[in-house]
Amino acid sequence: MKSNIKKFRNDIILAIAILTIAIISLILFTNRESNGSNVSVIINGEVKYKYNLQENVNTTIKTKNDGKNVLVINDNKVYVSSANCRDKICVNHKPISNSGETIVCLPHKLVIEITDGK
Repeated sequence: MKSNIKKFRNDIILAIAILTIAIISLILFTNRESNGSNVSVIINGEVKYKYNLQENVNTTIKTKNDGKNVLVINDNKVYVSSANCRDKICVNHKPISNSGETIVCLPHKLVIEITDGK
């Protein structure tokens, strides 16, 4: 009987420790999000274009094999408004604005990345 109570107590202590670590990690990661200042357009692994996140841009990015993605920068957010790829994952992606966030179009080998400008 004492053994069961001791196991139960140890289980409670373990659960509290895991929960505490999870909460601390969540606080640290949410505070690390920072608004970016630049947008890098990477095609086939090469940075082809750079834009400032504060400017308003509406441009068509052309890639090999007649790939076309319309890049929009507005209100310090970046998104792809249209693309001629089949899956349209890049078009359905939510707008991004924080440093390190990306939008990827695999069929066109296109990556749009927010950087902090450092």
